[in-house]
Amino acid sequence: MESINDIIPKEYKSRPFLTGTKKVKAPRSIDRYSDDPNTGRGNGVAIETEGDKIATADAFVQAVWADMNERLGVTPELFEKIEGNPDAGIPRDRSLSPVIIDIANKGKILEMILILLTPGAKGIWIEGDTGRGKTFVLESIINVNNKYVALGCTNVRKIITKPYYDMIVEMESANRLHEIIDRSIKGSTFVDDVLYSGIKHATIYNKDKEVIGNILERIHHQYMRGHKMFATANFSFEDIKKMGVISTTISRMKAMFHVFRWEGTQDFREL
Repeated sequence: MESINDIIPKEYKSRPFLTGTKKVKAPRSIDRYSDDPNTGRGNGVAIETEGDKIATADAFVQAVWADMNERLGVTPELFEKIEGNPDAGIPRDRSLSPVIIDIANKGKILEMILILLTPGAKGIWIEGDTGRGKTFVLESIINVNNKYVALGCTNVRKIITKPYYDMIVEMESANRLHEIIDRSIKGSTFVDDVLYSGIKHATIYNKDKEVIGNILERIHHQYMRGHKMFATANFSFEDIKKMGVISTTISRMKAMFHVFRWEGTQDFREL
């Protein structure tokens, strides 16, 4: 795989933002704009070394947009109408897209992508009511990120996904606590739906154990080793604190995440 074109299904490759450009690069050259990971960071940032593949924010946003539409069943033909095709005389009409982002969340996806591409270990925590699209958005971002990893881009890292509820089920079925947590949360990890349905405990060897503290400690353990961590939750840190999780754990969580409140009135599960 050599470019952003390898990320998107072939039917989508005719879109201008996916084709990118290629040019000979010299060390420390300046790339003024780019929608291809092979052409530098873009926005006038110096290329670090000869031949580096760099995921750019603009290309990342467009690839996430395409991924969300594809996951919602948009065909290549409809996608062409959504994005427009000047060569074919087709005007852009994004109102045709089934992707709905509440106005209260405007700009937040770009902020998340910039955080992901920024050096450092501080990750993303998205909180909000059930069914508002928190998981959907973060899954698309991670899907595109991991495709960039496969392309060999140097400013992204692989992120694994582990639903919180799956961890609880595995702990109970295997009667093991730390082994399941350590196996589930390795490197940069997306823990989906932290405290699913308010579940704090797991039944291990017929004993009720509070496991949320152990899970959050493992997330912090990975963060301290330089990994970006990601999470969605129906609860804020203050909500979790009220559930009895010790204050020091909550303080650590606040220090390791950029927190986004995913807002809106529409419950997308009802669509």
